[in-house]
Amino acid sequence: MSTNPFEDPEGTYLVLVNDEGQHSLWPAFVRRIPRDHPRQPRHTADFGVP
Repeated sequence: MSTNPFEDPEGTYLVLVNDEGQHSLWPAFVRRIPRDHPRQPRHTADFGVP
């Protein structure tokens, strides 16, 4: 059974913020981030996520 990389509790994630201020988590290995997200990822620890 494969693990969804967007739901892996052991995964490393980037916190992305779009121009509307909405936050989303993306697996750190993803190289193609959607165009509506600025290229300024933040560490999840900044948002209280271990």
